This record gives sequence, structure tokens and C-alpha cells, in this order.
Amino acid sequence: MTLSAAFAIASAALGLAIAGFVLRIARAPGWEDQRPLSFAALTAGAATLANAAATIPIATASAVLLSRCQMLFIGLHVAAWHHYANRVAGRPPVPLERAAPLIAGAAAASALVPGLVYLPTIRVHQVAILNLTYYDSVTTSYGNGLMAFYALLGTWVLLRFVGAMRRGVPWTGLPLVGLVFLQVIAVHDALVNGGILESPYLLDFGFLAPIAAVSFQLQRRFTADATALRELRTQLERKVDERSKELARTAQ
Repeated sequence: MTLSAAFAIASAALGLAIAGFVLRIARAPGWEDQRPLSFAALTAGAATLANAAATIPIATASAVLLSRCQMLFIGLHVAAWHHYANRVAGRPPVPLERAAPLIAGAAAASALVPGLVYLPTIRVHQVAILNLTYYDSVTTSYGNGLMAFYALLGTWVLLRFVGAMRRGVPWTGLPLVGLVFLQVIAVHDALVNGGILESPYLLDFGFLAPIAAVSFQLQRRFTADATALRELRTQLERKVDERSKELARTAQ
């Protein structure tokens, strides 16, 4: 197994593990707003797993098919983030914001059309510094446009979190930091793919930055809720004890 393949598989495994963790939490009462995040983690893991095909020499037809699957999962990942923003942005979404997940999903579905997003050819891309080799599927003009559209949708969801943070909505700061990091990594990989930079692809881990940030935040929120629940229980026990003593004095 190549080093780049190991990175992709490790990132995919981490994304799938986070998806399971978040899904378990989202089943708890009061945590339903986190369900879209589990789908975001799941699609991130699936996208990075599909990208592992670009790190090993396989049949061109199989490589292109997996690249199309990756493009599908990336679009669904963007859709999940917009759905998550609809849940946690602190205000009712406007009609266009409600439609955003459907728009991203429809764009993602176009990746399933053979020949629309990728040409039936592979380009070898080597990173001499780390002795890495990638086998990139070659995008069509539509494929380049689709990636640009994904970037636009990603910027939109990022701005939605900026607005939420400005409105003082709790638990939106860390997702925003993670989304900014993801956008920077996406630009980096676009420059690598265009031959402008000689560097390994980083999007496999970039996908997980906002997911990991929110997961860390979920632990903080869980701890805060547990602390508040313990304080409430202590207050109730104190009131019950005081009431019992008051009744006992009255009975005397």
C-alpha cells in the first residue's frame, strides 16, 4: 500500500467513525439538530474512500467510476452542511436556504452520468518531494464547472455560519473555523490539480476539519448539559429536603 493510499484510507476510517459517534448522540432527546452532521461525516468518509483509487494504479474505467462516486459524495457532503446550517443557524431559513440541500444534491447526482464530469482517461501526477504518485481522472469542462459550483455552495454555507456567529448563536465558532480551513484546503488542491503547486492532495483530511471541530464541540456541549443537569438535580434535591423538613416541623 502506498503512503498516499494509507492517508486516504485512514481519513475515510476516521470520517466513518465520527459519523457513527455523531449519529449515536443525535438520537438523544434535544440533540436532533445534529443528525445532518452525521451525514456530513458519512459522506466525507465515503468521498475520501473513493479517492483512495487515485493513489493506486487500477483500470482506467474503474478509476473514472470511483472519481464520479467521489464527485457525488462531495456534493452530498455540501448538501449535508447546508441542511445542518438550516438546523443550527439560529433563525428560520429563507426559501433559497431551504432549497440549498436539494440544489447541491441535484448537482451531485449529475456526476452519475457517464462522460459528463470525467473523460475516459487518467493523468499521472507525481510529487517528487515525498515520492508520491497520483492517478487523476481528467475532468471535462462541465466537471470543472461542477467543482466551481461546489466551491460556491461551500462559501455560501461558510457565510451562513459567519452570520450565525455574529448573531451570537452558540456553538457556531468552531464549525466556522473548520469550514474556513476546508475552503483553504480546497483551493490548495485545485492549485495542485492545475499543476501550479507541487504538493500532495490534502482534501482527504480537509473534509474532516469541520467535522472534527464540531465533534469536539459536541463533547463540550455534552459536558455543559451534564453539568447543568447535575446542578438542576442538586437544586431539586435541596428543595425536596427543605420541603420535607418544613412538613416535619408542621406535623409537630
